[in-house]
Amino acid sequence: MNEITVRDEQTKGKRVYNFIPKFIYENVILQKAIKRAFPENYNFEIYKCIDIILREKYKRIALQLPEGLLIWGLYISEILYFFCNCVEDVIILGDVTYGGCCIDDYTSDKLNCDLIIHYGHSCLVPLTVTKIRCIYVFVDIKLNSNHVVETIKKNFQKNDIILLLGTIQFSCIVHNVHNVLKNENYFDIFLPIPQVLPLTKGEVLGCTSPNLYLFIYEHLIKEDGEYNKYIDHNKSNTKTQVYDHIHNGYKTNIINKESETKEQNKIEIKVLEKKTNNTYIINKCKKFLKKNNVKIIFIADGRFHIESLMIHNPDFCFYRYNPFDKTLSEEKYNYKLFHDIRKNEIKKCQNFKTACIILSTLGRQGNINILANLINIIKQKNIYFFILLLSEIFNDKLKLFKNVDVFIQIGCPRLSIDWGNYNLKPLLNTYEAYVLLQSIEYQNIYPMDYYSKKGNVWSNFNAGIGDTNEKNLSMKEIIRRRIKLRQSKINIHYD
Repeated sequence: MNEITVRDEQTKGKRVYNFIPKFIYENVILQKAIKRAFPENYNFEIYKCIDIILREKYKRIALQLPEGLLIWGLYISEILYFFCNCVEDVIILGDVTYGGCCIDDYTSDKLNCDLIIHYGHSCLVPLTVTKIRCIYVFVDIKLNSNHVVETIKKNFQKNDIILLLGTIQFSCIVHNVHNVLKNENYFDIFLPIPQVLPLTKGEVLGCTSPNLYLFIYEHLIKEDGEYNKYIDHNKSNTKTQVYDHIHNGYKTNIINKESETKEQNKIEIKVLEKKTNNTYIINKCKKFLKKNNVKIIFIADGRFHIESLMIHNPDFCFYRYNPFDKTLSEEKYNYKLFHDIRKNEIKKCQNFKTACIILSTLGRQGNINILANLINIIKQKNIYFFILLLSEIFNDKLKLFKNVDVFIQIGCPRLSIDWGNYNLKPLLNTYEAYVLLQSIEYQNIYPMDYYSKKGNVWSNFNAGIGDTNEKNLSMKEIIRRRIKLRQSKINIHYD
């Protein structure tokens, strides 16, 4: 049997097997059960889960599914009961699940579960830090990628520079389409799939998306870029229009969509832009975009995730392919209105006297390190604050706190962006809180790096250090900072 011995301290003595045994994969009864219980194009990875459960002899299992997949929770539990003789209990968690950040290993541990299976999202919280063993099941949706390929061919020119991205459910389609177009050499220049670590290639979250300015710069603008030689940097602007009619039965529906938010009076918040490497890269990329047709094709059935990519990369052209109704639509975003609203919310509470810091208790949304950093900054300013623990943040709940001037939520950044201005008092996310507390300046390009490993101090991975320039520090200084951090009275959940 093929096996790999893992020598990591946390998995010492365990073995990781790289294939599923035949007695599971070729079990006729199991095959029929899967065929009858689930849609044919939905992959719940039942074989893999059964294999892991039988090998490790897990007895009490927690299932966590988002609302759209919850209907299949009972079928999964029945299959695990029937085919895993070691299983004694299967518990379906009832709290809402919005993303991988909501993984509830704490509740599962309190329920004496020894395994949690999280469906529908990628691995945001590392397996090395969860309280119990965790399995992430993406639930990949297999749909016809040929239609995507033909739609792209009919609606884009060969000299267009195409970038493919999507949600985790359609990751296979993104990679299949990319491979087909690459093998056919259909486009004059065809770049790799963008990636922001720790996410998979092409994956975008509502709070985290790739920096396409940096991606274009490294591949096409930089002198030693892999594809730089294919670009004529002296050519004039030759942008083309996307066809708005049907080609050979491949339906294309170009729709302009504006952000559905109320107009606000123009306000002024000083934006100081330092001449950093990042500014240089963005300016070079903007010039490049004026001369070349760079098109972003996003595969998803909704706008939530692509909005993250659009906010983070406002100078690009975006198109969304919906695999369910097979339409391609041009996506627009009202950037001016968006920035006006968020700046206005920050300006409303510039002279605040009382702050409520909301730490989300929905799974692992709340980050203790971010909380500790914000507390230290607020204490230095001698401002009264208190901490509120909430699993879900609703405006009706916040209305009960009438003496609060500003709410700072450590949970989902999109709560503030999408709904924050509907609250009576400003509801800021962590990035906006740092702007309010004058620790950073408001950026012309709104960051979407909450789970990026290269994120700033307001994000999850760098909140513990509080210094995004750690790579420029000596190893001695990095170790000193980490020791100091671990001596804090607040427990650390992310290293």
